[in-house]
Amino acid sequence: MSPNIDTYLQNQVLLSPTSLNFGNQKVGTTSSSPNFTVYNVGKKKINISDVNISGSSASEFVVGTHCASIPAGKSCVIAVSFAPTITGSAAATVDVVTDSPVGTLMLALSGNGTN
Repeated sequence: MSPNIDTYLQNQVLLSPTSLNFGNQKVGTTSSSPNFTVYNVGKKKINISDVNISGSSASEFVVGTHCASIPAGKSCVIAVSFAPTITGSAAATVDVVTDSPVGTLMLALSGNGTN
């Protein structure tokens, strides 16, 4: 196996699902926390240096605790919730920063704050 292919196979990381839609959520309340999973399907451990929320409505979403690393062949479940403070649509992105060649994984978030 060539060094480039071997490196590629050792550092595979996947995110599922790639988006979460929270639908309608009453302002001032917090949604249930659906999970998303980071899968390490590679042959070596990956490290997660940060999980943050970015975008124009980032403050409307909350991310739970996360793993610092994921051994080869294992996964890490991360919870995120929607806690709207204003009415209307909200969108943001969860950024999962890894040390794999894939780099940062992104999960699209959306929801609608209602009265």
